[in-house]
Amino acid sequence: MPPSSSRNRASHGAPLRRSALVALVCAALGAGSATAQAQSAASAEDRDAEAIAAAQTLFNEGMALYEAESYEAACAKFEASLEQFQGIGTRGKLAECYEQLGRVASAWRAYRAVAEQAVQAGDRRRARIAAQRAEALAARLPRLTVALAGDTPGLIVEYQGERIAASALGSVRVVDPGAYEIVARAPGYETWQQRGSLAESDERTVTIPRLRARPSDSDSDGDAPMDATAADGDAAGSVLRWIGLGVVAAGAVTVGFGVGSAVQAASLRDQTVDDGDCVDNACNSAGLARIEDARGKARQANLLLGVGGALAVGGALLWWLSPEPAAEGAERGDRGLSLRWAPRVGPETLGLSVRGRF
Repeated sequence: MPPSSSRNRASHGAPLRRSALVALVCAALGAGSATAQAQSAASAEDRDAEAIAAAQTLFNEGMALYEAESYEAACAKFEASLEQFQGIGTRGKLAECYEQLGRVASAWRAYRAVAEQAVQAGDRRRARIAAQRAEALAARLPRLTVALAGDTPGLIVEYQGERIAASALGSVRVVDPGAYEIVARAPGYETWQQRGSLAESDERTVTIPRLRARPSDSDSDGDAPMDATAADGDAAGSVLRWIGLGVVAAGAVTVGFGVGSAVQAASLRDQTVDDGDCVDNACNSAGLARIEDARGKARQANLLLGVGGALAVGGALLWWLSPEPAAEGAERGDRGLSLRWAPRVGPETLGLSVRGRF
């Protein structure tokens, strides 16, 4: 066969092989996609089966509690079962459970939901029974209207901890009998709340007033503590100043006694000369006794003068260094007064050092 004929067959065979390869790849991808979809469907069915099984278990537990008249716990089980699977029978039993607890509004809503679900399922008998039970409860429903007296920016209103939509404010809402709490809050405003109680068939309107603006931090949070601190400081300073004045007075009295003792000592010495008990530094026994007495008075005078002087100086420093009332402190601060004091203790010294700037 001529070479040109072989080349023609090869050129026609390549496209056929490529087409066959593409077809095989597409078939493989299609098969893989179908397999993945089948696995996903199987997985979803498994999850649904698990949810239904869990819901059935919770329902059975709820029924046992219901028959034991533990209605509160039974309702909790039925609610948990509905979270796993929206069974119409479970919802109907939950409505009966609510009714046993006196939660007529919750029971009324549950019966209406059962009727709607039964209509969708084509169960006319169950839908009719649920609607009749809901209608029987209608006259017992408490009705509450939450209205606003004025608009407050950013207002949030809650009933029993659940937020009421702004569009629902002013509209009648059916609620369960018993205690209730309404809270209204907004950023920058004081929180408003009201507690009350509703019986079956009660009708009530609660009007929330316009919220009052909360005082600014500078008006409330800052001033009061500062004023209290300033008042405490003024009181402490006043007490310390009075103590300082008292110490100064005690020092002055002590100095007075010291001066008196010094005068007595000088008088005794003069008497020894005037009475002739001492002549030219020679004294008889009476003169010696008076001289010794004068020396004792002199020592007493020195001690009293030293103690009195120390008390007077210490009291003056206590008065001067004590915290001043705000007005006086401001006036003195304008003059640039600054004082610092510290005790000085050493082997041979005991005193107080004071440094100041006037």
